[in-house]
Amino acid sequence: MTDAERIAAHEAGHACACVVLGVPVRLVDVAGDATALGRVRHGLEQIDNPDDARKRMKIILCGWIESVEDWDELPSWPLNPNASTDEHNLATLADYLELDSRSYDDVRFEALRLTLDRDYKMLHVAITGMLDYTPRIGPELIGRLVGIARGD
Repeated sequence: MTDAERIAAHEAGHACACVVLGVPVRLVDVAGDATALGRVRHGLEQIDNPDDARKRMKIILCGWIESVEDWDELPSWPLNPNASTDEHNLATLADYLELDSRSYDDVRFEALRLTLDRDYKMLHVAITGMLDYTPRIGPELIGRLVGIARGD
């Protein structure tokens, strides 16, 4: 996988998790800038409750799962709050939820199961394919890709 493909797979993983979990996606961006190689803007950037925190952790982890070659490359316990943006956010959310090693592993497995969902996989193909043509996808195009992936 090239670096560009890895970035697209990672950001598409975040976006697909959002869609499957019912979180609105405002932007998928793989153009990058001085602060990040890519990003997804979505409706869970502000966390108000434990359910949203757990969803946000799964969204973060799905991006990782799509861009690593081995399960051991996923952030493991204890999480490093001084690491990358994604791992920092995972550490903050895990602290908020008062997770321990075992309960963090439960969230990792929930995220893995999410990536194996048929709708998720079809949407991931659609989004990564579209990112080959355009580095930024907004909510209208995301909606059209969701329809295509579902066969509408």
